[in-house]
Amino acid sequence: MTSTIAEVILALSIPLMIGVFLVLPPLTATLVVALGADMFLPVGCYFRLPFMPPLGRQNLPYLCIFVGCLLRCPAKVTKLPKEKWFVAVSVLTIVGGLITAYSNTDALAVGDTGQVVIRGMTFIDGMFLGIHEYFPACVAFYLGYMLFRDSKDAERLLAGLGIAGLIYCPFAIVEMRMSPQFLYWVYGYSIGGF
Repeated sequence: MTSTIAEVILALSIPLMIGVFLVLPPLTATLVVALGADMFLPVGCYFRLPFMPPLGRQNLPYLCIFVGCLLRCPAKVTKLPKEKWFVAVSVLTIVGGLITAYSNTDALAVGDTGQVVIRGMTFIDGMFLGIHEYFPACVAFYLGYMLFRDSKDAERLLAGLGIAGLIYCPFAIVEMRMSPQFLYWVYGYSIGGF
């Protein structure tokens, strides 16, 4: 169960993540948003919009990065890659969700009497599952592929990962010593029975 604080912080992070692109160069802003969101946004908190997968820590930063890149460097992110394998992987991600739904259409009876029924998956569930898997996997991969193109960009990526590791190191040490408590201390809830 998430707290109101976590939901407010997740909502406030949207303009903040897009605003980073107005201040920093696109590559640096991409690293700050992706790594910062992964380290500090609340876990298990998300927004549900109609006909959309839940928007949370796993996919919201990449949508904000895409919007930020549309504002700052639209030519880099509005064209499809020339390589056909990327389009094939994107299509297979959606098709994989449909295959999962097609192979799980049986309803399940739960309990001793068998009264509670969990319905089988439908075509809509398969599309939803495919889109849900598409955002964190394919959109993140697409943005990385289009933005980090040469060895200088790769050096920036490695430097960003190193800096993020140094920033997160004190938090990891506290969590190792005192058990996972930052989620509870900052956002007021915990996940996984801690």
